Amino acid sequence: MNREKLENAIKRQAEFIEALTCEDLSKEVVDQAKLVLLDSIGCMAVGNQYEGENVSLRGDYCVVGKTKSDKITAVFLNGCAMVRNEMDEGNQFASGHPACHFIPAFLAECQEIEALSGKEAIAALVAAYEVSCRWGSSAKANPAMHVHGTMQTAGAAVVVGKLRNYHREEIEKAILLANSLPQMTTWQSAFHGDQIRNAYVGLSNEIGANAYGMIQSGIESSVETLCSVWSDVIGGSIDEEGLVRNLGKDFYVTKNYFKVLAACRYTHSFVDEMDGFMKDGLRPEDIERIEINTYHAASKLSGQHARNSFGAKFSIPISLAIKIIYGELTMESMTNEHVNDERVRELAKRIFVHENLEYNQLLPDIRKNGMKVIKKDGTTLESETEVTKGDYLDPFSKEEVIAKFRNLTAKIWSSDRQEWIIDYVSHLDEKESILKLFEMI
Repeated sequence: MNREKLENAIKRQAEFIEALTCEDLSKEVVDQAKLVLLDSIGCMAVGNQYEGENVSLRGDYCVVGKTKSDKITAVFLNGCAMVRNEMDEGNQFASGHPACHFIPAFLAECQEIEALSGKEAIAALVAAYEVSCRWGSSAKANPAMHVHGTMQTAGAAVVVGKLRNYHREEIEKAILLANSLPQMTTWQSAFHGDQIRNAYVGLSNEIGANAYGMIQSGIESSVETLCSVWSDVIGGSIDEEGLVRNLGKDFYVTKNYFKVLAACRYTHSFVDEMDGFMKDGLRPEDIERIEINTYHAASKLSGQHARNSFGAKFSIPISLAIKIIYGELTMESMTNEHVNDERVRELAKRIFVHENLEYNQLLPDIRKNGMKVIKKDGTTLESETEVTKGDYLDPFSKEEVIAKFRNLTAKIWSSDRQEWIIDYVSHLDEKESILKLFEMI
């Protein structure tokens, strides 16, 4: 890593953040940012409905769809909730899920600023999304590390700095500090079904939200420390040019994806293709085995056994088996009971996932997948796809994203409240103050 180039790149990011206004953004960018916010609220609301002890919380900050708490607890709980059901948005060009790294901190910070307009909120959201994505695409870690809580930790620091109208120098320090504090994450937590994987996001939001307080207390980082963390400790690298490539010209938020299936994005292509086979008459009892070909990252989701429904979300064989046996891959079908269904277990053992080296060469623009279903009568069904429904090349419509929000929150809010939230977020750029939103969520 070139320290001088890295320092200049972070400085340019800070300048972009400080200067950005809603008026600088196209209607496409603004509209997509509002959809990201609405979708994130729905994911947090349903994620906060987990079973467990009712902990007594005190404070004035919104735990979405649930209660109120102190600021840092709300930031942490909303972060965990946003990714709990694996329904949150993502970006294939940014190594993961940008919004989950700053929306929880964004919501908490917005509640403190009485005069904050909708346009100012949108500018902060977009600034954080764009900077998060550029770190996500440019910082590389050990492949065993989960991307949550690592290279996009600065997202929360960016959104807080922008909402508070901090100067470039302060934002620059916060980016350096936040991204010098990546967590020691592991993909194994997801594969084993450990909820600590969700805590990566909650803690990432906490770190970013606390960055300015740490700086005011005299705690700072440096480019030298940042480089050492990412090269010597993590064993990764940072592409300095990628951090600022087309910053302010090309907007990653317009190339994000939304999800309607309750499992890791890497499973979706195969579930969609299986849906077509089943509509054409394929039955569970027809299947001898299934062979999957995919790119490297998705090929890691090859486990044929999961100890719980959370781990099943990160298994192509189990997710696909649940789709085949139960006809859908929703939150309602991804349960411990279904994961332990002997029919699901038996079928998952006959679904095999392979890495295709040629598919790796097409990334990140194309995520190619192949599937072959070998039937018991000796005939086969085959498919090969380059685009999954919901990707930026085949996106869900605004109406489909709103329908997802209604579905996720149907048991949490009345239909009148749902429609109020949808309308409010859809017209966020017209609001002089956005505090009313927190009364409703």
